[in-house]
Amino acid sequence: MISGGRVGDFAIVGALQYQETDGNAPLIAADLQTNLDALFGTRASLAPGEANTHLRLLGAQLNATGEHATLMLRTSLGRDIGMGIGLANALDPFGQVEHHHRRGQV
Repeated sequence: MISGGRVGDFAIVGALQYQETDGNAPLIAADLQTNLDALFGTRASLAPGEANTHLRLLGAQLNATGEHATLMLRTSLGRDIGMGIGLANALDPFGQVEHHHRRGQV
């Protein structure tokens, strides 16, 4: 959602964004651990399985621009962000990160 207008001598623009996935995808038939299992005779791989791609993200931005000054404020919050296929290219159904970002600029 985006909206804007004028307040005195300033042009104001604001935006909100929300994004959420509907689960995990795609199906990974084999990962790096599958190859290591074949090499060492182990069974540690979680493949086949779905990549851990779920996420929830909320962001907001406000820009104010005048003749001699500009102000930009931005924040975003990500929760429950899956690790994809994991840091070691092996399926990780439990790994997740959170993201907090704030930025201001004049």
